[in-house]
Amino acid sequence: MLGVALLSACGSSSSSLPSGVVAQVGDTQITQAQLDTYMSQQAAYATTQGQAFPTPGTASYTSALPAGLQQLIQLQILNFEAAKCGRPCAVSDAEITAQLDKLASQRFGGSQIKLVAYLRSLKFTLNQARDQVKAGLQQQKLQTYVERGVSFTPAQAHAYYAANSAQFNVPETRTVSHILVATQAEANTIRAQVTPANFAALAAKYSTDTGSKAQGGKLGPIRASEVVAPFAKAAFALKVGQISQPVHSQFGWHIIYLTKVTPAHHTAEAAAIPGIISSQLASKRTAAYRAWVTTTLGYWNAQTKYASSTLAPSTSASGVTAPG
Repeated sequence: MLGVALLSACGSSSSSLPSGVVAQVGDTQITQAQLDTYMSQQAAYATTQGQAFPTPGTASYTSALPAGLQQLIQLQILNFEAAKCGRPCAVSDAEITAQLDKLASQRFGGSQIKLVAYLRSLKFTLNQARDQVKAGLQQQKLQTYVERGVSFTPAQAHAYYAANSAQFNVPETRTVSHILVATQAEANTIRAQVTPANFAALAAKYSTDTGSKAQGGKLGPIRASEVVAPFAKAAFALKVGQISQPVHSQFGWHIIYLTKVTPAHHTAEAAAIPGIISSQLASKRTAAYRAWVTTTLGYWNAQTKYASSTLAPSTSASGVTAPG
């Protein structure tokens, strides 16, 4: 829920928890019934995906319980942190409804009846689904709130460009299409009839490359380092408008058509600055959020008690402080 791998818990096991309670986060208790419900929902989802899920009572099921419990704990942490954040992280009923309406529109043609049926197949009530949607929206708003003060200025971008000049050397690219077939005989037959005018039609008809055949064999711009060596050698030996002889690679036999050459060049600073700011700002925001998650989960793990040590993660984290 918080967008990163779970931290190991600092929580402790405690026999003082009431019967039927498997964990307590702060002053909020999580019951065995809640954990059982969560696990049954996971089993139902696995079934819809054609995947196996451990059977209750088995060792594999027991070993899956701590991860399931951590998800419920994180839901509580999201509630705590959203409440601490206040108005910027508040999620309205209207926002939750809008998200569910969007799901109904995307998956079920706008049918609320079909949406509810789908939720039932996953063993979710509508209220439980609303809680899940609320948690997702809270997470998004918390991330935005944590990242609000992060910046990367044009002056910083200038310094980055100066320190990483080689990064903005752009190698030559070639815009190519290809027809891929299994045998040399088939490649020879196609090569005998292919022209720039009919290349796309023949690619759509014969190519076994499902990723490009629907686009007439178009692969778009490629760098030599991005394709297998035989393909690169042939593609970078062609002139614009030329079609190669059949070329063999580990994937089969290729017929390559070159349509454009973009020479190697160096991106000027003015052109590079917007991309630098965008990428570095995203990186700094991600780092800030991950640091916040580490601190926050560490703090709340220290406030978590488990009814049994078998329900807690196996190792512990230390050196964390309460989030501000």
